[in-house]
Amino acid sequence: MEISLGEKGQTKLPRIPVRVGSYDFGLRFQPPRMGEGTEDLLKSIHIPAEEIEELKKEGVLVF
Repeated sequence: MEISLGEKGQTKLPRIPVRVGSYDFGLRFQPPRMGEGTEDLLKSIHIPAEEIEELKKEGVLVF
């Protein structure tokens, strides 16, 4: 199955190898873009905002 990566173009993902009758277990949602949700995830594990900003400046995190 082919999916869109937005500005990055297209890529292929394997299909789920399960069928129930004629139901297609295709892609329900587009995968998140690179970095999407990263900041929220880091905050949820109690990484301080200052450390997140420092990691951004160092190029470790890309949003």
